[in-house]
Amino acid sequence: MKKITLASVFSFIYLIAFSQEPTTFTSTIIPDLSMYGESISYPGTGEYQIFLGSDNELNKPVIITDGFDPRDTWGTNTIYNQLSFDNAGTQTNFADMLRAEGFDIVILNFPVYTRTEDGMEIDGGTDFIERNAMLLVELINIINTQKIGDEQNVIVGPSMGGLISRYALNYMESESLEHDTRLWVSFDAPHHGVNAPIGLQHLFNFLAFGLDFGFLGNYSIESLQPLVEGMFKSSAGRQMLTDQFEPHLMAGSEVNFDPSITLPINHPYFTTFYTNLKSLTTTGFPGNPRKISLINGSGIGNPYLDINGIDIVPGREILNTTIEDVGGLTDITLKANFSPYSSQEIAVSSIQINILGSTTTANSQAFSYSDGIGASPGGLFNIGAFTEGLDNSDPIVSEFINSLQIDKFSFVPTVSSMALEITDNEVNWFHAPTNLISANETRGVNDTTPFDAWLMPDDNQTHTLLTSEGANFLWEEIVSASLKTDEFSLNNSFAVLGNPVKNQIRIQINDRSIKNISTKIYSITGLELFTNKFNTLSSNQIEIPINLNSGIYILELIHKNEVFKTKIIVE
Repeated sequence: MKKITLASVFSFIYLIAFSQEPTTFTSTIIPDLSMYGESISYPGTGEYQIFLGSDNELNKPVIITDGFDPRDTWGTNTIYNQLSFDNAGTQTNFADMLRAEGFDIVILNFPVYTRTEDGMEIDGGTDFIERNAMLLVELINIINTQKIGDEQNVIVGPSMGGLISRYALNYMESESLEHDTRLWVSFDAPHHGVNAPIGLQHLFNFLAFGLDFGFLGNYSIESLQPLVEGMFKSSAGRQMLTDQFEPHLMAGSEVNFDPSITLPINHPYFTTFYTNLKSLTTTGFPGNPRKISLINGSGIGNPYLDINGIDIVPGREILNTTIEDVGGLTDITLKANFSPYSSQEIAVSSIQINILGSTTTANSQAFSYSDGIGASPGGLFNIGAFTEGLDNSDPIVSEFINSLQIDKFSFVPTVSSMALEITDNEVNWFHAPTNLISANETRGVNDTTPFDAWLMPDDNQTHTLLTSEGANFLWEEIVSASLKTDEFSLNNSFAVLGNPVKNQIRIQINDRSIKNISTKIYSITGLELFTNKFNTLSSNQIEIPINLNSGIYILELIHKNEVFKTKIIVE
């Protein structure tokens, strides 16, 4: 049974308190999708939910967009809960922290819906990025109309949401539409595309559609078909995959690769989308807001590990197993590998069916300027997301899952999430940024990013995992930047000494004219934990003894009618 803690109770209270029901809406701007072969372009349908801050007013919006989400497995509440992180052993929700500080959380979700114009079911979580971007444009206009005061928006784009928000902001600037956004957060977003190992793409597609033995029976795995159709062949999947299986297929075949097409090749949707995205503004990125990047890929080139803790390298074996007596007819041997070292060519997928006396193989060759993308440093995709919906009663499926030698793969390479400047479209996926500079600074030859600030971990992490370091980074950009405005005029009067703290908080008073102050300490959920009043101060420092659990707290100092707030980290 899950342990119920005071923190989890307050998190639940914050989730339901001051929150509105999800609102369904349709974009008024219809994107032109004719370049993708769409004869008629339709508007998108989305839903948003507002979780008001502690003042119960919509006045400090933080808009968070959904990412790549086949079949809408994440609703607005799930997206909200994904903002939890491990805070010194305690699960803390970053959205709760922001709301305690008076910020309002607005979640944009892309649901599965039936289009009224033609009755077609649309999976919003894998739909064209442009159509979802127009939903964000619509939502920004709605929020700007409803909000009170002049606080500018913060927009957070996790994963594909980073591309959706980048496109939306680019579009609004290109059309001279006011987005009123001060900060854009790209959270492990694929600005140069994503990776799904081409060997696994070939293997999944063949097992899903290629095991028809004619009069002997069709043993294709139906539970794999939604994975292939809904992920690899989805509109958004085609737009983002750097190497996509469909262009590799032989003419007239749905499952066999053309042996003459071995180099990585993306779907035509990929080039169309990224060209359109970059053409909207001079730099290809929004110019008005501050731009920051929080990523999960290693910033120093560290490899990630297999299930036995061994470094993943190019060409590494993913799978090698034989399933005996399939359907009482034949043995089937399955093999898969990551793409190889630079300029090399290897088999990355192999299906041997004994009864037919045949072996189907897919070869992959790496470009001369980069090792194969599969082993590159990056935000990691959990293979369990592929396999959790499969039919484990099928012997092929169960043996496949049990024989995997990896449990994750590089999904968004560091080079992609940092949007490093690329020359002649030659991407070295293993490049480790050194002396990284912003494009807003004096431009250099290498390691140039469009972002103004960034946080890169040393070790590769799960894609869009929020860590305590990431939460602190976001806090400084979202909250502390707001506290530095003239809303809090006492900022220069006080300084906290030695933050993080342990048994006491020491405060330096820079303004010697201040002789009395009130102090309060709040939990991140807004619960007042401590209050005291200091009168007739005789020195320029005060000390507050504390007995608090490790975590993040809010310190509030009050002098006359002015208030100073800051974050306190207790070790």
